[in-house]
Amino acid sequence: MRIGYARLNGRRHETSERSLFGLRDGSHEKDDVMKRWRRLGMFILLIVAGISSFAFIGDVPDAEAGGPLLVNDQGVPFVWRRSRIPYTPDRGRLGALTNGQAINLVAQALGIWENVTSSRVRFRQEGQLDLDVTERNVLAFLNHIIGQCQSGGECTSPIIFDTNGRITDALLGAGASRTVLGFAGPTVFRRDGVYLQARAVLNGRFPPSDLLGTAVHEFGHYIGLDHTQLNSAAAFDFTSRNDDEVPTMFPFIVEGTEVLHLDDEVAVSALYPDFREFRQRGTISGHILLPDGTGFQGANVIARRVDDPRMVAVSSVSGFLHVGTRSGPDFGSDDPELLGFYELPGLPPGRYTVEIEQIRFDFTGGSGVGPLDPPAELPGPPEFYSGEEESSTDDPDHRVEIEIMPGDRVEDVDIILNVHRSISIVRGGFRQGMRKGMSNPQFALSPHHSSSSLVKR
Repeated sequence: MRIGYARLNGRRHETSERSLFGLRDGSHEKDDVMKRWRRLGMFILLIVAGISSFAFIGDVPDAEAGGPLLVNDQGVPFVWRRSRIPYTPDRGRLGALTNGQAINLVAQALGIWENVTSSRVRFRQEGQLDLDVTERNVLAFLNHIIGQCQSGGECTSPIIFDTNGRITDALLGAGASRTVLGFAGPTVFRRDGVYLQARAVLNGRFPPSDLLGTAVHEFGHYIGLDHTQLNSAAAFDFTSRNDDEVPTMFPFIVEGTEVLHLDDEVAVSALYPDFREFRQRGTISGHILLPDGTGFQGANVIARRVDDPRMVAVSSVSGFLHVGTRSGPDFGSDDPELLGFYELPGLPPGRYTVEIEQIRFDFTGGSGVGPLDPPAELPGPPEFYSGEEESSTDDPDHRVEIEIMPGDRVEDVDIILNVHRSISIVRGGFRQGMRKGMSNPQFALSPHHSSSSLVKR
């Protein structure tokens, strides 16, 4: 297993004392000047269900920003198909919280996702586990329930309460519990793109005040959401005054992360839409193209409403439905029409600009955003959609506003990249020859990656 450490300025967050990346000896005091960081993670096994008794604990990465975690080979995002997504909580304590308090915290975090009016996502508690999961039995327990689900039996989706961090250390390596607040994700799926089982682990080594935002973020992964890069400048500055601009599913969790951004609401609504509400929103879609017309995979694409560009904004990654390098050749479509395709749904009425930006180069491995790892390098500068003037030589700062009315779907909003560097180093998504068949007809495992996030305080 490979654990990806989120980095800032080339340094790992695992530092001591009063550095930007951590607190000494578990101290949780606030600092008015510096933002502090701790990690969450996503440690996932995905097994095709009902085919083999093989069970293995591994991990898989996220897919595109602000969107689905995984996409099948037809270009369809994986989702839960049950009317209420199941979860079964542990019987133990969660640090300072009693078992009852921990269960209430889980329900509160899930309720935040349920309260998105444009989404129909709902949850149901299915009893409690028969045992208190500890570091001594966690591996056997997870292998047992995964194998049971995979072979067509009951699919238990546990919420594990790691009361002292030892389960986190057992699964992610010694010392991980000092910085990892939690990790979650689907574990078993059907080939047609349906999740059957997931699990989450919450680390009680941290104070209860840290756990609600952690749980909301991790349950986003639990239901199949990926990270987003939207408004990254607000996440990496040295003030918490603008933290409300940063989505919950940003790889680095900020103060107030339990409050969803529009980007989060759109992501969950795109997977689990309440059509009565969601159809009242608008959609902008198009392609990001190289000058020769080839689709470019891996650009972060953002629609911002002109009158409130930080809060009314939605992001996607070009080529998010296409096969990439992070989930492996068995995930995503190899349709060349999807290579540079992006879609920005859930837009409230108003006037919007559309822009592209580089995905941060330090968002790799566990902190990755988008279908490529490492991120593709833009061949030119960030730029806006410029309407009829759009070309590979247009002014990248020239922007055309797009008016969105309720239910509008504006298509073919294509951006042609201004190429300043050799195209040979930026054809990140042109990978039609990558796909390979399942090498073993009995089962299919995802490639080994992991996802981790940081919390800034």
